[in-house]
Amino acid sequence: MASNLAVAKIDLGVARPNPVEVSELTPAVSLTIYRLTGTLELYLQKPDEKHKITFDPIAYPQTFLIDWFNVEHVYITNAAQPGKEVVIIAWKS
Repeated sequence: MASNLAVAKIDLGVARPNPVEVSELTPAVSLTIYRLTGTLELYLQKPDEKHKITFDPIAYPQTFLIDWFNVEHVYITNAAQPGKEVVIIAWKS
């Protein structure tokens, strides 16, 4: 069970061709992608193909939950998408 949280609002207008760590999201016990207006690749634990999840746009009430998982590292990559963003909530113990 989480006792705290952190919210990261990330501008997808900035290109990230190589995995960039989003350190404010870790450590966490689960992650929620609350809103995603563009596309991105999310890597959990290691920035390699085995740990990559590709996401298309997500609009509330749809969300994506990664739960029951000790999140130690989160990385993202994305093409430049002006005006697009992602909001990720990290649930922390």
